[in-house]
Amino acid sequence: MWFTQEASVGLKSIDKWGNPHFYTQDAGLNEELTIVRTGNQGIYAGSNDASSYLYYMSYGDSVFRNISRQVDFSYSGDLRIEDIAEDGDTIWLATSIGVLRQTKTEVTKVYFEQKFDNLLVKTIKKQANSPYVWFSNAYGLIQYNLVSGEYNVYDESHGLPSNTINTRGLIVNDDGIWVGTASGLAFSDYNFLNLEKTPKPSVVQFIVDNKTIKTTKFPYHELPSNPYIEIVISSPSYPSNKLRYQYKLENGAKPAEWTDVPDGNLLALSKLHSGKHALAFRAKKLGNYDWSEPVFFRFHIKTSLYETWYFKSTILLLAIFLILMTRYITSVFLKKRQVELEKLVNERTVELASANENLLMRNQELDQFVYSTSHDLSAPLKSIRGLINIANYETSADEQKSLLKRMNESVVKLEKFIKDVISYSRNARLEIKKETILLNDMVQEVLEHISNLDNFHKIKFTIDIPPNTAFVGDETRIRIILNNLISNAVKFQRTDESHLPEVYIAYRWRANKHTIVVRDNGQGIPNEFLDKIFHMFYRANYTSDGSGLGLYILKETVQKLDGEVKVESREGSGSEFSVSFP
Repeated sequence: MWFTQEASVGLKSIDKWGNPHFYTQDAGLNEELTIVRTGNQGIYAGSNDASSYLYYMSYGDSVFRNISRQVDFSYSGDLRIEDIAEDGDTIWLATSIGVLRQTKTEVTKVYFEQKFDNLLVKTIKKQANSPYVWFSNAYGLIQYNLVSGEYNVYDESHGLPSNTINTRGLIVNDDGIWVGTASGLAFSDYNFLNLEKTPKPSVVQFIVDNKTIKTTKFPYHELPSNPYIEIVISSPSYPSNKLRYQYKLENGAKPAEWTDVPDGNLLALSKLHSGKHALAFRAKKLGNYDWSEPVFFRFHIKTSLYETWYFKSTILLLAIFLILMTRYITSVFLKKRQVELEKLVNERTVELASANENLLMRNQELDQFVYSTSHDLSAPLKSIRGLINIANYETSADEQKSLLKRMNESVVKLEKFIKDVISYSRNARLEIKKETILLNDMVQEVLEHISNLDNFHKIKFTIDIPPNTAFVGDETRIRIILNNLISNAVKFQRTDESHLPEVYIAYRWRANKHTIVVRDNGQGIPNEFLDKIFHMFYRANYTSDGSGLGLYILKETVQKLDGEVKVESREGSGSEFSVSFP
């Protein structure tokens, strides 16, 4: 015997010797379960968790598996399993949101009419050797045909003590059907496989535009264009509120399907196009009844004025005339507007030319100011540096030497800053000058120029540039690029003794562009600084004596050449800068 217990995790069972067994987390169950059912090959258990609503354990196993499928349909409220019915490879689930059908690959919701949607289903059973699934909801007991998709409803009018059927209060076997309700137990041994035909319905009223038409004029009658039709249907069955009606409208298009009459036995039709129409009705009594034979009506709707060929031709000609007139008026307006715009553009061009000339003059003045100021500051600073050097040789006071040394270092920093400002000004001011560049020679010149940097002679330089590499470009700016990249690779090397410093310099011709690569295995740049290193005055390493202008000047120089610069870096492993330009 298997059972669940409220507010208790997992399952419990009692074997034939009366020994209890508990199935909890070790058996794959770590939540409160709502239902347990035995199947042909194993045990099923349900819960109220949408991600693990169904568990299964084969006979002979000791662990349950979550066999729930992903729920892809929408629903409101919680998903709670109330009952389980096995049907071969298909599992039928009575839930808090209706009837669910689960296969090996998916779970789907079975949709009936709107009033059944999201209703609590307390019990479900698959009738053996038949196409029927039985389940209950607030309307009573429902017999669902898996083949046709039809269903029958059995309620108090069919002998049930109450429409409220108890949770798991349904037994379906060869002897009959047992139903436990809130007001008592019901049993039927009737053969529900044999359905009785519902009596054929008839049309009680046929109203067109508030005028009643005698049904004797059918099966064929001509109706005015664009009619509003109301049809009252009735079947000679009792009670009338236990009848369901459907209609099918054939109008020469694709085959029609049977559709429920939305308002009981009153069907309203509108917006029907002109031509021939065939209307069919059928009725079905709730319970063990099949659909009646259909009743047919045929009618013809007159053609509206707007549907006639001469009306359409008139509208077409009128539309063509309006289009031509619109194009003519638009053309006249556009020509006039074009003249006005040309006049306005000429005026704006003169203004922009004047403004551009003024801006150019101001820019030249600013460049000249930066350039002159830098030189004016550089000259006296160099003199001071010379005096400091002389003082270092002529004095013997250690403290004074220390002060003079610090002054010298400050002057050197200021001089480097001024050089960077001059480089920036020169890059912004000078025009592109094309000349032949021997890249290997230029790299050697740059290396010789920076050979006085600290730790330069400890570094292994690898130059991967094909011999006799030459191209036409701006020599000044290419030199700025090489000097900046190589000097940075030297300055920011690691100084620990176990480290072998290396700098790799390469050139490639790729995708019609020159590409210069400088890679080192030095300090590297933290990832959070990579998007800022090309900003003016930004320094990722504040222990450096740089001005913060080097990479900014590099970026501005590359942009002057219509190129781009890329960087890849890893802190502690080094950096790689790649410059490409046409």
